[in-house]
Amino acid sequence: MKKHEYTEIRILTDSLSPDLAPFFQEARSDIDDGNYLDAEKIYINLLPTISKERQPSLALVEVLNMLAIINARYKGRHDIAVGYFRDAIKKATNQKNLNHTLVALYLNLGCVYYLESNWDDALEQYKTALAIALNRGENQTAIDAIKNNVNDVLTAKKHSLNTLESVSVDNLTTEEAFSVFREKAHTFMSFSEWTKAEDAIKDSIEKANQLKDLRLKALALNDFALIKSEQGNVEEALALFREAAEISQKLSDNKTYASILNNIGLILKQNNKLDDAIEAYLQSLEIKKELQPTDNISNTYYNLAMLYFEKGSYGEARKYVENAIALDRANKDPHLRDDLELLNKINQSNKK
Repeated sequence: MKKHEYTEIRILTDSLSPDLAPFFQEARSDIDDGNYLDAEKIYINLLPTISKERQPSLALVEVLNMLAIINARYKGRHDIAVGYFRDAIKKATNQKNLNHTLVALYLNLGCVYYLESNWDDALEQYKTALAIALNRGENQTAIDAIKNNVNDVLTAKKHSLNTLESVSVDNLTTEEAFSVFREKAHTFMSFSEWTKAEDAIKDSIEKANQLKDLRLKALALNDFALIKSEQGNVEEALALFREAAEISQKLSDNKTYASILNNIGLILKQNNKLDDAIEAYLQSLEIKKELQPTDNISNTYYNLAMLYFEKGSYGEARKYVENAIALDRANKDPHLRDDLELLNKINQSNKK
């Protein structure tokens, strides 16, 4: 087992239906020959068929895993890779004969996060892989390899934090110092070092005030609100979000304004204030419709659909999720699977 490297998963073609086996063989040949984009097209075309037909669970897992590897290793699309890996894990979970496959999938997902220097998420995936491997009674060599991955992450995380804390802004301009403090805050947030993140973002707000730059101040206030939200200080977070939103609105910075409204909607939803959350998302949606290109609008459609679904307003929920489906299908966005899953839940609940 190589450290921080992706593992391919391949089903025996004999277990596939005769009409599908040649496509798997062709895709694998393309991978072996370095024709990754050709392989990706085959796997994408296979996806709807093997999702519906009575094929072995491992067939779908292979397709999802390979699509993830292609996006991560060859296209640099780690965001899409994470979605595919998580779908593969979901499919393999609760399949007793796929526990060994689950170890590989969690290691693959951990590898994506590791290569992004997202140490906390990498650590979570590697530890999950280790727990499954120990439970399965894997050989000691495999166990040690996973433990080495875990130790690598812990070492990298410690080194990153030490390096970050030693960065000085003494010889920087005020604007450069703002950027450094904000970057520090983001990094501390990724490590769940909330107190250090708060100190850094307060420093960035101070620099924005010195610059008298309201746009930078709004960005920093939004970050401060996210920190307060993670600390469980809901009212403080909302006050900071609203201050940032007010500034962005006055500046006609509609992209930032829409993003902050979306964050307000999220925190209200998390605190079960569904009607207020809907209002925030609707405001965000109207602004996003005017942006060119439309900025992450399908996500807002999905969030609205989920809120209306939770309220039992199935007609409204269906309307918004169908908008999300149309956009994600046109853009070949992996979130399409989430959209379709929600639509199915809406339809099932509406029948009761």
